[in-house]
Amino acid sequence: MGETDIDFSMDTTLVEGDVDSWLEVTYSKTLSIFHGTVVFTIIIVMVLLINLG
Repeated sequence: MGETDIDFSMDTTLVEGDVDSWLEVTYSKTLSIFHGTVVFTIIIVMVLLINLG
């Protein structure tokens, strides 16, 4: 595939009104649940390793 066949643009003005801001997306409910679960798991593993190690 040549470079002339590639149809890709990083211009975000095309979807500016359709998508929330990056800050709203970063702190969305779904990502908060995901990151909360990851952080909680890390804390549990750290506590277990400190107590058992």
